[in-house]
Amino acid sequence: MESWSGIGPAFAGEAPDRRFDRPASFLLETTDPGLCNDAAGSILVPPMRETRSLMKARIIVTLKTGVLDPQGKAIEAALKSLGIEGIDSVRQGKVFDLDVSASDASAAEAMLRTACEKLLANTVVEKYAIEIL
Repeated sequence: MESWSGIGPAFAGEAPDRRFDRPASFLLETTDPGLCNDAAGSILVPPMRETRSLMKARIIVTLKTGVLDPQGKAIEAALKSLGIEGIDSVRQGKVFDLDVSASDASAAEAMLRTACEKLLANTVVEKYAIEIL
């Protein structure tokens, strides 16, 4: 078994984790040159992960102009039957609030655009708007 030094008791005798789920500052010393990053063969430093931050986003999906909205018409009629006056037209839609993990806002927007195109909106009859909050 390899001899690893500089490791806390939870990792004693354990090979370095190649999935990079430990911090980049986690250093291991080994005598096996196949597991080392430097020419001297003494230190293994896991590569840095891409920095990702958690962002909040909102996607609003509505019917395109000119597409009939029977649900909106039903809501409009129900409002009038309840005595709520002054509402001339109703168009219904969907709102999605999402937590997104991405490297930056443009990467998050690209990911959300793909989600809309593939699942969240029927782009034949619906349009969508993406907001990074």
